Amino acid sequence: MIDNFLVKKIFSLNELFVLFSTATKTPFIHCNEETFDDEVFLFTNEDDAKKHADGFAEKKYPIAVLKIPNAQINGFLSSLYFYDVNAVEFYTGEEKNLIPLEQLIKKPDINKLLNDKVPRINPDLQITAIYFLQEARRKIQRSPEEGRKLVEMEEEMAVNLFRSRFIVAIDITGINQKFDPRDKNKKYRLITIKTKEGDMYLPCFSDINEFSKFSSANKKGKFHLMAVPYDKLPDFCKETKGLVVNPSGFNLLLKNESIERLNKLYRSENQ
Repeated sequence: MIDNFLVKKIFSLNELFVLFSTATKTPFIHCNEETFDDEVFLFTNEDDAKKHADGFAEKKYPIAVLKIPNAQINGFLSSLYFYDVNAVEFYTGEEKNLIPLEQLIKKPDINKLLNDKVPRINPDLQITAIYFLQEARRKIQRSPEEGRKLVEMEEEMAVNLFRSRFIVAIDITGINQKFDPRDKNKKYRLITIKTKEGDMYLPCFSDINEFSKFSSANKKGKFHLMAVPYDKLPDFCKETKGLVVNPSGFNLLLKNESIERLNKLYRSENQ
């Protein structure tokens, strides 16, 4: 049991520093080798955080240090539940403490959030995709063992893709009457994303938090959100090259042929 004094100290600090993955645009998540906790690294001192980040950078992980002002500490810790994080490794100078996340911030009702009309949380997909992409986006020459491990991580992510519902957004800006997706006389526009090469992709979102990141760039827009199972996503990609999951987060781009590849490799064994 962690001393309450330490917990209070975290919330009283003017600022905290966290290791941040620039590969996934999320906190850098690490599996503790001893406890197998899925953890993030928090520091009271920026220089200590940078030294720790340098150790991962030497291993070619794209990583940075992000400052969290006091006013944002509560929200940041709450957001870790979106990524299935269950502990923080907290450094105060030379002292290190592994703190269960539930001792810092109340855990939400995950089942209730999962079963909402649109997915409000999808921690299993988030964490498996983050682990896979943190590793896949390292620019290294992999050994055969490292290659096999990466394939295992891809499989774990793929299985959670197959099981997930996603948010797909329709732009209804300027439509005055009540939105009815069954009205075939109206041509509603799906939101799409254009790459630098000019290719169009369908953005889809694992949870409402990821959609909020995306929609914050268009605050005047009005959107209708649909919950779409993974199997039905290709129906929305007939005029696009594929889809991109969480474009403002881990940004997993899947071309239509990549979707077929994942299905052939992993679908029959797990579904």
